[in-house]
Amino acid sequence: YIDSRRFSFNARNMPRSTTISNGSFAARTYSTNGYRGPETISHVGFAQPLSKSGTVMSLSYTLAGLMDDHQVGGNSLTSGPSSIIGYHLDRALKTQVYSLALAKASADQTTSVGLAFNYLRQYVAIGEKGFTSTTVGDVTTISPLANVVNASDNGYGYGFTVGAQGSPASDPNMTWGLSY
Repeated sequence: YIDSRRFSFNARNMPRSTTISNGSFAARTYSTNGYRGPETISHVGFAQPLSKSGTVMSLSYTLAGLMDDHQVGGNSLTSGPSSIIGYHLDRALKTQVYSLALAKASADQTTSVGLAFNYLRQYVAIGEKGFTSTTVGDVTTISPLANVVNASDNGYGYGFTVGAQGSPASDPNMTWGLSY
């Protein structure tokens, strides 16, 4: 429950990971290590009371999901009689949510209801490359991997969120909430 203009801002580390795959290409074993990624803005919000009656409008941006994994083939990645060399699989995912909301608090400020319009944007990318190395007798043949995947795209969506929250007058340290 606010009675004056509010601004929120959050920046955080966006973790990354490197995965090493070994064993049979069709049934790989994985070892993954995470590490610090770049610091970036993960949330910006602004809320403005529209009247003394408890009506508030807000606008926000939130980075809701992120994945950045780089997979490489280890020294023992095989496919039948062939070795897989120079294998790389890069996967990225980023989900962003933009919201415009309107909320109304009760006169005693113990409950509120709200409605938000949400615009979602999701970026997905996958890129794969590598080679097979097959030796028969004294002859080694190196060929690009077959059926590799290289694709990226943006998905967009619109939706609404409706919700209510409150605090019982008998226990102001407790808060309940419901949204859909």
